[in-house]
Amino acid sequence: MRIIKIGSSQSCDLVLDSQYVSSLHAEMTILDDGQIILEDKNSKNGTTVGNKKLEPGRETNVQRGDRISFADVPLVWAKVPVAEKLTAYKSVYNIGSNYRNEIILNSQTVSRFHASVRVGKDGKVYIHDNGSRNGTMVNGAKIASNKDVRIKKGDNIVCGTEDVTEQILAVMPKTNTTLIYAIAGAACLLVLMGIIYAVWPKGGDDQPTAFVSDSTAVVSSTTSSVSPEKYRNTVVYVGAQYHYIAEFEDNPMPDTWNGKIEDIAAQQPYSATAFFLDRKGYLGTNRHVAVPWEYRSGEEDNRVRESIEYRIELMRRTCMFMQTGDERLTQSNKGRDFSMPTMQAFAQTDLFKAINAHIGKYPNWQAELNKVIDRLNRSRYSISGAIDYIMVGYAGRNYTHLDEFQRCDVVADSKDKEIDVALLQLNDKKTPQDVEQVFSPSSFSNDRLVPLKDKLFTIGYPAGLSWALDKRAKSLEPSIKETKCSKEPSKYDFELQEQSVGGSSGSPIFNEAGQLVGVLWGGTSIAGGFTKAVHAKYLKKIYDEEAVQ
Repeated sequence: MRIIKIGSSQSCDLVLDSQYVSSLHAEMTILDDGQIILEDKNSKNGTTVGNKKLEPGRETNVQRGDRISFADVPLVWAKVPVAEKLTAYKSVYNIGSNYRNEIILNSQTVSRFHASVRVGKDGKVYIHDNGSRNGTMVNGAKIASNKDVRIKKGDNIVCGTEDVTEQILAVMPKTNTTLIYAIAGAACLLVLMGIIYAVWPKGGDDQPTAFVSDSTAVVSSTTSSVSPEKYRNTVVYVGAQYHYIAEFEDNPMPDTWNGKIEDIAAQQPYSATAFFLDRKGYLGTNRHVAVPWEYRSGEEDNRVRESIEYRIELMRRTCMFMQTGDERLTQSNKGRDFSMPTMQAFAQTDLFKAINAHIGKYPNWQAELNKVIDRLNRSRYSISGAIDYIMVGYAGRNYTHLDEFQRCDVVADSKDKEIDVALLQLNDKKTPQDVEQVFSPSSFSNDRLVPLKDKLFTIGYPAGLSWALDKRAKSLEPSIKETKCSKEPSKYDFELQEQSVGGSSGSPIFNEAGQLVGVLWGGTSIAGGFTKAVHAKYLKKIYDEEAVQ
């Protein structure tokens, strides 16, 4: 991955010589698979793709050849580098704070696309710093940017201030000692079986019988188990998008407005996992997938509040400009865009129409406008959100457009941040016929997990479509892994021997009998990293309340 900074500053990767271009006007992100993402960085005079002006701070997918302008300067595509060819590597794992990375680090010291781990076809592993803000260190020494540095097991790797040694160790090729031990073990077993068979008492038709001593039969015990592959189609990819809503306690114009500002700091699509519970299209997932705005970080909360303040000031300036035509109102301030095109776009919104209708009732409209703005700036407000869309994709199918995914809706959640489970349902309320297995809530396991003993499985879509959509096979494929509980379970959740990646949220955790034991909700890089899952009984509770009639 690579970020191209575009602007008039000499520190930018693509320098544009124009008085109308901001110092950092836009950023273009080039992903490993060739996708290109463009974002306007709150420029003074805006960025356009075709005839559409981009919303500042919102990512947009573009393609080579698109007609793009930064203020009055058209983009020359020949100056934009192509995606780095990574064919020399067997696999590449990106590290950073952006959700598109395979290893996601939630830290202010980590850049969006900080570094990458590159595994050569010869099995050698390299760390590559992508010109990050705070650098990457190997064994305490800072490495050079944009160069492959060989690493081995036992090396300590730090991105910014985050120790990522364990996460990187998890993606390193494992020495194939398992196969050696398996072959040796099998040989010993064959020898042992030969000895046992030679001395085993014979029954009818020369078949071995159980050896009996002191009236006690020695018999082999078997555990009923299912192949996790049977649940491949049960688990679905989830793609969704939401926006924030601010609701003011003191509404200064109730005659024309409901007191809400919507579409604040709108988010790009995020990905997760869900799984079928019955034949009526009900799916289990995480609560933070259903109501993500309630799980925003402190940094994100500040960004949303700054956006609300900007929207109020934009409201004031647009009203003043429309009434007076004073072009001084179109001058940017503190990096905020108040250009004429931005005001013209805002004048088409319901919020502007509401305030314009309100102040139009007063002879001294300017005094009323100032009064409204002052009350809004002083008023308390709550921040909530709404889902723009939520959709699912099925294993084994190929997808090339969002319209091909099946739509669903959030129907219930636990109402408790500590209990991270929620319920979705397909809009047509029918589980597809080719989904043969479901995790029925009536058979969820309530048995207490024993650390490092009970074998568990998880199926999910880590990193969303970037990993799951196999371009060669042209099908959506989940990751199926074996794991174990790694710590004594707590009241609400338990830990797993698993490194979680964004997109895995909502993955089912089930035992050898095919019974759901938990729902994966996330992990952390602290203490080497771990993954957590909420107990299945909490999902059963909301299913019984919502779905069982």
